This record gives sequence, C-alpha cells and structure tokens, in this order.
Amino acid sequence: MFRACGLDPARAEMRTLEECLGPSGETRDALPCVRVAADGEWTAFLEINLVDVPLSRPGAVLSRDGEAAVFEYRWMGPHEVTYFRRGEFTFSYSPGESYDTRAGREPERFDPELRAAGLFSPPLSGDPLAEFVGTLATLSRALGFTLTPEVARSALPTARYG
Repeated sequence: MFRACGLDPARAEMRTLEECLGPSGETRDALPCVRVAADGEWTAFLEINLVDVPLSRPGAVLSRDGEAAVFEYRWMGPHEVTYFRRGEFTFSYSPGESYDTRAGREPERFDPELRAAGLFSPPLSGDPLAEFVGTLATLSRALGFTLTPEVARSALPTARYG
C-alpha cells in the first residue's frame, strides 16, 4: 500500500488519527500522511491532508485486479472518498459538502447506504471529521470491510510524506 504512494513501508509508525490531525482536525506537524487498515482481503488506504498527490494513481494501481477504496481527509477540505474497480474510477463523494459531489462511472453506487446513515441531506453535524469517519464506516460496511469509527481513530500503520 505504501509503495503505491511512493512511500517506504519501513518508515511507517503506529499513530492514531488524533496524533495525525490533532483534536481540532489540524495536522500537528503539517506533513501529509497515509494510514492503512486491513480486514481479511480488504485494505483501506486513508490519506490525511494531501494536496499534491493525485488520488487516481494509487487507487487505480491498487485496484488493477480487484477493488480499492481511497479515503482522503484534507484539513482545508474538501474530503473525498474514491472507489476504484479493476483500475477504473467508479465512484467518489465528498462528505460534508452542501452540494451533490458524487462522480464516477457509478455515481449512485452507494446512495442507499449513505442516505440511511444521514450523510446526504442537511442538517449535517457540522463536524467534518465526524462526517468523514461516518462515511468511511458506512462505505466499508457496504463493501464488506469492517472499519468502524473506533478502528479509523485507533493506532494504525502510518507513513508520512516529506
């Protein structure tokens, strides 16, 4: 996972989400990072505060023979969740935005799940990190990957850019 982003896996450290972002959602050290969580055959790739790294490269590469979900949290927004199947951009969504951000070959792919979780229609919580983590948990369940909000916030292998 880390190599798909040009990162050395040997430099990964166990870090919690708060250690990466701080309690207010601002990065503590201003260095973007990648966090990885695994469950069975699935691996979640969580990008924090990336501005310069294109999402399509790691997602497309990692999904060449299957599926890949990329979860990107940016301090200044917008946050983005992107899903690739067999190397093709299939779905993306920016949680917490006040307009329809769905895109891709199947923009309605996760509508029932996102709607049931209350992530489509205002009023949203006003807490971008909570909306991002809620979207992450909702989509992981829809894909058969167990990534609870608790796991997303827990210590995970984390590698930093820079």
